[in-house]
Amino acid sequence: MKPDKWTSYISNLNPCNNLTMRQKIILFVILLLLSNISCYENNSIKEVNSIANYKLEELKNDSIIESCEEIYKWRESTKWKKVKRESTVRLDGSHKDKWFRFHFKNLSKQEKEWYLILKWTTLDFVEFCSPLYEKSFETQFSGIQTPYEKWAIHTYFPTFRFWLEPMQENVYYLRVQSAIPLAVPIRILHLNDFLRQLRKITAINFLFFGFGVLYIFYNFFHYFESRDNIYLYNNIFVIFMNLTILSRFGIAYEFFWKESPVWQSKAVDIFLGIAVFGALEFTRRFLHVNKFYNKMDLGFEVLSVISILYSIFAFSPVSKVYLSRFFAGFFVLIIIYVVASVIRVIIQKNYKPAKLFLAALIFFLVTAMLNFIFHLNLWDYNRYWIYTFMFFIPISFVFVSFSLGERVKEIKKENAKHKSEIQIILEKLKEATEDKPKYAKTQLAGIDLNKVTIKLIHLMENEKIYYNENLNLQTLAEMLDLSRHQLSEILNRVLSINFNEFVQNYRIQEAKELIKNRTELNILNIAFEVGFQSKSTFNSAFKKKTGYTPIEYKNLVERNSQN
Repeated sequence: MKPDKWTSYISNLNPCNNLTMRQKIILFVILLLLSNISCYENNSIKEVNSIANYKLEELKNDSIIESCEEIYKWRESTKWKKVKRESTVRLDGSHKDKWFRFHFKNLSKQEKEWYLILKWTTLDFVEFCSPLYEKSFETQFSGIQTPYEKWAIHTYFPTFRFWLEPMQENVYYLRVQSAIPLAVPIRILHLNDFLRQLRKITAINFLFFGFGVLYIFYNFFHYFESRDNIYLYNNIFVIFMNLTILSRFGIAYEFFWKESPVWQSKAVDIFLGIAVFGALEFTRRFLHVNKFYNKMDLGFEVLSVISILYSIFAFSPVSKVYLSRFFAGFFVLIIIYVVASVIRVIIQKNYKPAKLFLAALIFFLVTAMLNFIFHLNLWDYNRYWIYTFMFFIPISFVFVSFSLGERVKEIKKENAKHKSEIQIILEKLKEATEDKPKYAKTQLAGIDLNKVTIKLIHLMENEKIYYNENLNLQTLAEMLDLSRHQLSEILNRVLSINFNEFVQNYRIQEAKELIKNRTELNILNIAFEVGFQSKSTFNSAFKKKTGYTPIEYKNLVERNSQN
């Protein structure tokens, strides 16, 4: 397959370029329904209550208790208090041991093997005490400070097995540590239900992983087609967000670092910082903030540096408590800044792709907030909350793809406009070369005028070299690998314009855009911004080109916007 055919083939792989808005909405609804079906699970509390009876209590005590034998001595204490919600273990993030006990009675006639599950992978440390006989216990361990190979049950969440004969009753103890405040769902399942849930969790994890891999290939295809770095930054975000979520839900521990509790405890923070970096750099390029807003662009650069520093500090012995608190504040700052930037671009630039991007951003934030609300114990457990991220982040990715598709359309329109402008210039060039030359002896022999003209337009339109107040004929000629006489001849013969007029036209056009869109800048700032060295030169050139002084033009724009 020839390169041009290959490029065309890859371009056709982008579903976003060919879908109407109605088709996009239908696709979104289908994904939403699939998410609903995939998240469905039977209410295990009701199932367990029909074949078992249990009561969960928490020890309200500040004493240091470090073993199952020690906690047994507190069995008669009045400081054991029933938890508010029997399906939830609430942790305050103090990193201190929290002791729980549950009285469990097996009401079934045949079930003997039971499993206790804490449905949050990144708990620091969990110990389960199962009584063997009086004052003696079997201990099982889990949590990110315990090597995965030493977990009691090798599955996605801290899980513990215990046996109890039909119609028997026993008391079990649970010690939990967490550096962040959480409300962790607790489940008790018999063997068959546990295996069913394990298969479901495995399917969900690999479905999410598979979508992530496809989306990564999607970005790589479009990068090789367009050589646009925005797809690489999107991939940085997707790859490390996938790793973050898969670490949260256990699959990363099983496959990547079975014997490294240090890495287990730090991996999520490291991945999260890099994912945020990728997201910020993607957003920065997507919104063209470096083109429209210099100060906003600087803000994105600062936030990107902080996100990388966060990942670096995650390697240090800094307490996870402080890292979590810092990231919570940093995340809120990022959200406010990014949302404000997107809205500003939509309002001031009417940039259509930003509208779809805002929809993706809002969808991501809503799912994040719902997840936080649940895990802070502000809402009762619901079957959606645990896997909200794993199903709705892919939907958010779909919206980002839609917005990228719209961005491609905008770029194609812009390129078509530039091509038509270049074509006009080339036609002028052809006419000029067919006529008798103005210069008795032309200095353009052997020069590819088409190539030079296209490069000239690129320097002015894309790189905006006219911003340089010291730009002169010699400097521009060197950029084009020409002599100053050759460039002067091209400008005069093709555009019938001299160098100063040529550069000033670009500067004044840019000044008009800034007056319309950068209302915070005064006229003097705009003059210096676009490359003029004095206000008087700017005023005279602006009036000569537009018929208005800059102040008159600004007032005209304001009146039109009010009308």
